[in-house]
Amino acid sequence: ADGRVRKLIIHDCTLADTKMYTCDSKDFKTSGFLTVEPLRVEFLKPLTDLVVKEKENARFECEISRENAKVRWFKDGIELKKGKKYDIISKGAERILVVNKSVFDDEAEYVCESGTARTSGLLTVIEEEAVFTKNLKNIDATEMDTMKFICEVSKPNADVTWYKGDEELPDAGRYEQIADGRKRILVIQNVNPDDIGEYNCRLPSSRTSANLSVKELAAEFITRPQNLEVLEGDKAEFVCSVSKDSYEVKWLKGDTILESGDKYDIILDGKKRILAIK
Repeated sequence: ADGRVRKLIIHDCTLADTKMYTCDSKDFKTSGFLTVEPLRVEFLKPLTDLVVKEKENARFECEISRENAKVRWFKDGIELKKGKKYDIISKGAERILVVNKSVFDDEAEYVCESGTARTSGLLTVIEEEAVFTKNLKNIDATEMDTMKFICEVSKPNADVTWYKGDEELPDAGRYEQIADGRKRILVIQNVNPDDIGEYNCRLPSSRTSANLSVKELAAEFITRPQNLEVLEGDKAEFVCSVSKDSYEVKWLKGDTILESGDKYDIILDGKKRILAIK
C-alpha cells in the first residue's frame, strides 16, 4: 500500500502466471489480465550432420540462448525419449542427443526444438568393415586326403576370396568354397604333393594365411604280374597296377633293366604298367 495506491507485485513471472487478477475492497473490486510472453529462444550453435561407423555412438550437440529452456528431440518427426537407445542431456546451455550403437535404421534427420526455434542434422551410418576373428591354421595332410582350411569373419555376409600364393582358386573341381554363418571354409579333395604351399583367405583390406604340407604315400603294387605261357612267336604281356598314376616302375629280366625298343614295349596306362614282349 502506498497512500491510496494498492499494488500486487509478481516476481520472476512464468507462463503459469498468465491469468486474471482481482483487487477486492468489499464495496468494490477491479480486475486485470496478465499475459506472460515466453522469452524468445534461439540456437546459438546449431546441429551439424554426422557420419559414424556401424555400432559407434552418434552425438548431436547444439547450444541454446537460455540455459533453462526446455527442448524436444525428434527423429523424422517422431519425438524421442531418453532410454537404452537414446541419451538426452542438458548441460548449461548445451543440449545433447546421443544415439547409442548406431545401425542403418538410425539413419534419419534429427531435430531439436524449443518453442518455435529448431535446428536439425542428418545421421549417416557407414557399414562396419569385416575383419578376421579367427585365423587359418597350418595343416599337415597325407596324400589323397580331403582337408579343410577354416577361418572366421566378423560379419556373416562378408565376401572372401581364396588364394594359393597369389593365384586365385576356383570354386570348382577339387576345390569347394563354403560360407557357413561367419565361418569361411576351403575344401581341397584328394590332396597331392602339388598342393603343397601357402594358402590365404582375403577380405578387401586384410587376409589370413597358412601352409599346407602333404606327406606322399609310399609306392605300392595294387596288382602284380602273373606267370605266362605263350607259343613261340606270340606276343607276351606282363601287366601290373600301382597305387598312383605318377609312380614310375622299372622292368627287369633277371638283373637287367629293360628298355622300350624292337624287342620290348613299356606302356603306362593310368595306374596300369605293361611290359609287352614281341
